[in-house]
Amino acid sequence: AMTLRDTSTLRLVLSFIFSDEECMVAMLENLSKFADPDLIAARSYLRLGFIGLAGFQMGQNKLANKCLVYFKSLSKLGSPNATPIYHFMKAVAHPSRAKYDEAIYQCKEARMIHLEAMANERCGMFLSDNGDDASKEYIIAAYWLYNDWGASSKTNNMLEQHSFLTEATQGYRKAHSDASSNMRLANRMGRGL
Repeated sequence: AMTLRDTSTLRLVLSFIFSDEECMVAMLENLSKFADPDLIAARSYLRLGFIGLAGFQMGQNKLANKCLVYFKSLSKLGSPNATPIYHFMKAVAHPSRAKYDEAIYQCKEARMIHLEAMANERCGMFLSDNGDDASKEYIIAAYWLYNDWGASSKTNNMLEQHSFLTEATQGYRKAHSDASSNMRLANRMGRGL
């Protein structure tokens, strides 16, 4: 049961990142029995965070709301790690540019680049579905955040999905890559690594 829980959690994370709805539905089914926190906080955060995000995206609101309540209570208690995912879940549950902007801000403040990338991408998708040209700004930001996170399969996938990204990033890929490398090095030095 624990192997199923853990492998299903990781598959759910990947299916959310790559917007694989069929896999999300299957993994949510596998994880529906594991929608309660356990003793290891990091494992609970990952599992419940993505159950909530994928649950809201796939319309499984009862399951997702259970996770939202968990992160809301932790956020009210001052958990710096719960606040970004709580705001991201709220944005996925009831999408608006303002809610996504708040989620993006919270993720950025917490230095959760992976969630910031996902929130930017989901906002861009939401705006695109509503015919808002600002969607491209969010998709481009998501591309660079995924790039900084090291998610090269995701950035390659995004280049295939969004033709405007090739042109928007072509002149900047090398310069941005160097800047990202310098930022990573500075962060490591600042942490004494």
